[in-house]
Amino acid sequence: MPIRRICLFVSLFFFLANQVSAGVLVSHKELKGRFMMSRKSVEFALKTLDPNAPKHTGDYHIKSFQLIYKTTSPKGKPVEASALVVIRSDIFSERKKPRSWFHYSHGARFESETSPSTLAYDPEALGARVFLAREGHLVLLPDYLGLGVNGTELQSYLNAKQQAQTSWDALLALKEWSEEIELPQAERLILGGYSQGGFVTLALQRKMQLENLDIGSRLVASFPMAGPYNFSGFSEDKLLEDAHPQLYGFIAFMIISLSQDPRYSDIDLYETVAEPFHPILEKVLKKEMSLLEFTAEAAKVRYDFYTEDFLDTVNDESHPIFKAVSDQNLTKDWVPKVPTIFMAARDDEIIPYKITEKTYIRFNDNGAEHIEFIELPKGLGHVDAIHPAMILLRDQAERFLK
Repeated sequence: MPIRRICLFVSLFFFLANQVSAGVLVSHKELKGRFMMSRKSVEFALKTLDPNAPKHTGDYHIKSFQLIYKTTSPKGKPVEASALVVIRSDIFSERKKPRSWFHYSHGARFESETSPSTLAYDPEALGARVFLAREGHLVLLPDYLGLGVNGTELQSYLNAKQQAQTSWDALLALKEWSEEIELPQAERLILGGYSQGGFVTLALQRKMQLENLDIGSRLVASFPMAGPYNFSGFSEDKLLEDAHPQLYGFIAFMIISLSQDPRYSDIDLYETVAEPFHPILEKVLKKEMSLLEFTAEAAKVRYDFYTEDFLDTVNDESHPIFKAVSDQNLTKDWVPKVPTIFMAARDDEIIPYKITEKTYIRFNDNGAEHIEFIELPKGLGHVDAIHPAMILLRDQAERFLK
């Protein structure tokens, strides 16, 4: 057989292997100890977090599982990722059909070991147990690449295409796990997420709609909450005038993260970041500095983190970073078809309320028929609003389960 034909055959084999591997469940295990919540613990938490929660008289506890599955890295290579599944014990042990599959995308995490499937006291995982699993939903919380079992890699941050793919693959893994343990699949699917998770929620929703993806559970509603859906033109946009300094750190990390995607290989970080901060840049790329440490450093200097040449040209549409950031604009070239309920707090000091407001207006102007905007209670900051938003998420979801 000619060498060229052999090489073609080998290339085709590995290409097909990579395609098949995505979304395939690798392993699963039950997380016990601190990951399990007794009925007494759940009800006690509700007395503090949501005294008006619906009563539940059944005998139950909340079980937790970690799924490890194959997905695709930004460079197109098969990698392993992890996700947390929480479910009420009676539904699991009696193999009853959950009220819904609830795909919940979490907010930014600063350390690889602080993802939902590795940190027992993760605040959003707690909310998933107390507010959602208690009401009979099966809740899936993917860890994102760069977190959980994938913690050795640079975190893939605010990369719409990649994070939507990882989230979709987590759903495929959940389906395979449910079939393996003979747990009936829910008839309805609901998407929700907060902060970075709001961005991921809308990115996944867009992917499912534009690619006509069907998991077997009908997508009935989506709840993007307090997310950064559009950062285009960030260097001059007055959108960030009153933003928390930490947001500038998040934007800087987004640029670094996007530069690792082959689609944006023409981004030159050393021409983008001012020379005094090159040592910090190198530490981030080598994962010798956490996201928490980096965003704190970048937030101190804001735009001084970048070179003057970069700031002078970044809003030129031909600039590689302009293109990369613009590609993460989730309001372009589509409008949601399923009911989409945005939430944000006017007093959010990290992700400006105006980002959600502008996103809602853009979709509304473009003809979206089933979108809503709920303002979270006044006086709540970004972190303070997480659990109130999840309570509203639980209550609003009831409209789509009747």
